[in-house]
Amino acid sequence: MYKKILLFFILPSFLYPLSSDPKEIEKRILEYRTKEVTLIIKDTKGQPVKEREVLIEQVSHAFLFGCNFFHWDSTFPANSEEEKVYRQRFVDVFNYATLPFYWGYYEPAEGKTREERLKRMSAWCKERGILTKAHPLIWHEVVPNWANFSSNTTENMLEARVKDIMNKFNGLIDFYDVINESIASPKFDNCVGKWIKKIGPVEAVREAISWAREANPKAFLLVNDYDVSDAYVNQIAVLKELGFAPDAIGIQSHMHKNVWSTTYLDGILSSFSRLNIPIHFTEMTILSGRLKTDDDWNSYHPGWNSTPEGEKKQAEDVVRIYSFLFSHPAVEAITWWDLSDYDAWQGAPAGLLRKDLSPKPAYEELKKLIKGKWWTGPISLKTDIDGRITFRGFMGKYKISIDGKTIDLILDKKSQKEIELKIKRQ
Repeated sequence: MYKKILLFFILPSFLYPLSSDPKEIEKRILEYRTKEVTLIIKDTKGQPVKEREVLIEQVSHAFLFGCNFFHWDSTFPANSEEEKVYRQRFVDVFNYATLPFYWGYYEPAEGKTREERLKRMSAWCKERGILTKAHPLIWHEVVPNWANFSSNTTENMLEARVKDIMNKFNGLIDFYDVINESIASPKFDNCVGKWIKKIGPVEAVREAISWAREANPKAFLLVNDYDVSDAYVNQIAVLKELGFAPDAIGIQSHMHKNVWSTTYLDGILSSFSRLNIPIHFTEMTILSGRLKTDDDWNSYHPGWNSTPEGEKKQAEDVVRIYSFLFSHPAVEAITWWDLSDYDAWQGAPAGLLRKDLSPKPAYEELKKLIKGKWWTGPISLKTDIDGRITFRGFMGKYKISIDGKTIDLILDKKSQKEIELKIKRQ
């Protein structure tokens, strides 16, 4: 039995209640998401490139703005206009894709997997600079019908599954939701639920992380849960003490029944930020129609449609919540769930796109933030006599162009205040 860990220490200033005032949010975004840097541009002989025009263009964000990408190449006819629109709407906003690795989907018959389809998906994303995450490797739901094992056999099967996927997708996928919703797992009467009940959620997560670390030590590993209570906080704290902390804490935020206030969000962030582990909002849903009133989370609900009033409210909530989360230094990713209303989970009006793939106001507002307000450039500056230019930009990848030459630049938290770049003169 693992002991509870009480977290008593002086908290960093950002863990105290954060203001939701728009001006304060903007200040935090400037502080935590941008970097001022001086570029010193020299030629290969070490001489400054004086008084030359420099074009600075951001290529991508360091922050992960994501969405699940489950309908790629499966829902719409191949090469159809719908498929092209679905993909383009994704690329126009997001740099991070969650791909479906549910056991029952990935391996519907024992030994028969959808490996090739998932490889095509991840390769397509990689070609476009989109990072991918496998979701999930272990979960007590979507267990294949053929998997009806004893606890010992289940453990062996899950270990083999984790290592097999991570080995086969090494180089294509580097982010993994290793285990999903372990707090609730013991309640489920299937082989995965019984295994986790037998050894306990903490030990199950520890084993899963151990297998994943062995398979790919460089992979970025997450645990993921909708339970944001002290039980989840304590679980991560114990894992950290044992030396098996995940690289990020995944927090689900399906707001089908009510939309979270910034005060509620701040409380969650304060609780989990004490662990000093990055936080990913892994599954975010804000509806554009009526709110859910029942507790049936497994059935499809027909006739649950988007409304003009709901779309207006959804857009306002998206701007409010994304802005608040983007301003918090512990948060490193937000993943929306689902991109469109077409075949959305439970049939809910959860998409940023309507069923016909036309953009809702929330999609347009989110695009304005990610690729507009929170985007740097293109801007043109002239070097001084020492070859220097100074600018402040959102952290991410940049393309620096001068005299027909292009240099890649990465701005992140570790970037020096002065960076020397060298170009070949013509």
